[in-house]
Amino acid sequence: MVHKIGDQTGKLSVKSRGKVKHPAIIDQLIACGVQTVVIERTKQVTKETIQALNNRKHALSKKTLNITRNQPVNAAFELSDDAPQNSISVIPSSRAEEFQFAEQLVIDCKDLYNLHKLRAEKSLSIDITQALDIVNDVYASLIRDPNALLCVSMVRTKGDYFANHAMHVSILLCYFALQLGMSESDCKRLSIVGYLYDIGMVKIPHEITHKLDRPTIDDLVTIQSHVQHSLDLTAPLAMDNEQRLAIEQHHERLDGTGYPYGLEGEQIHKYARMLAIVDCYDAMTSNRPFQKKRSPASALRIICNKDFGYDQKLALKFVRSLGIYPVGCLVALSNKKIALVTETNRAKPLKPKVKVFFSTASMQAITAQYIDLNDETDDIVIVKPIIAEHYGIKLAEIDLG
Repeated sequence: MVHKIGDQTGKLSVKSRGKVKHPAIIDQLIACGVQTVVIERTKQVTKETIQALNNRKHALSKKTLNITRNQPVNAAFELSDDAPQNSISVIPSSRAEEFQFAEQLVIDCKDLYNLHKLRAEKSLSIDITQALDIVNDVYASLIRDPNALLCVSMVRTKGDYFANHAMHVSILLCYFALQLGMSESDCKRLSIVGYLYDIGMVKIPHEITHKLDRPTIDDLVTIQSHVQHSLDLTAPLAMDNEQRLAIEQHHERLDGTGYPYGLEGEQIHKYARMLAIVDCYDAMTSNRPFQKKRSPASALRIICNKDFGYDQKLALKFVRSLGIYPVGCLVALSNKKIALVTETNRAKPLKPKVKVFFSTASMQAITAQYIDLNDETDDIVIVKPIIAEHYGIKLAEIDLG
């Protein structure tokens, strides 16, 4: 538990105490000039803590946090050149464990992206070794039980928009590729693209990216330059031509109305057409300074409207892969309850499995209950998709266990 900052060359302060759960946070502290921190030692190490630490498989192979029992409370972070030789790799063996794994993976993904943002802002090089480790875990989790990671990534969106966006697009693009029958290698190549394709947004002035009003024409011209910034920042990385085309062309549209080149139809690489769909879907289902989020169902309807220039064949496949009510979205039921979709039903997309947790009659949380809407003995149906904020529901507080 980090209590406060000790010696440092910068002016960083700790507003509230918190646990350091991932080496990427340590890198962030070091990058900000932190040399020592004051820690509060916990009374015991729980099974959950051990699992959370092991889930990442010691992604930092050359930078590990060493705090021994005999160290004083005012302890420095010591960086060792040698990674643990006998690290334990925990593979989830139950759905509950898969959700725990997914929770930690989402945290790790966002923490690491924030580190990359910090380095990119300072024009420092980006090392994607850790990101590739995360992509491996994303792919493995989606293979084991896609519902867990899709649900967690949809619900756990507290924090910076760009970190959330990178995390979710990386996961969704990997899942989309899986559903299209692509190889493991291609799924992972697309996942790392989804993670870094928008990194150039760090070069766009803060007053534009966080503007409360809709962007002006001049703002849009500046925003469009993020594509080239992303290409420049990822140029030193080991990314192939197809990956770079996906980054370069993800704002192109089949009708020629996109940018930066106004390409049409098959001139646009398939990876870019896939990324355009996922990028748009996540942007529309997220809160942004100038735009409130839409429900997933509403976003999918827009993507499937040919007037918006998305590849309609791919768009329909994307909708089929997620379902009409995607995992992680909230729905209002005919029994005046609100539920979280936990598993789609390919055969009957209007009847997924859900977790009921809120009453619209009392406008408060209720004892959670899992329901399979396909159960013929129950006549409960989905009335409509809903937005959590409209009912005062805090997504971060929804129990996914």
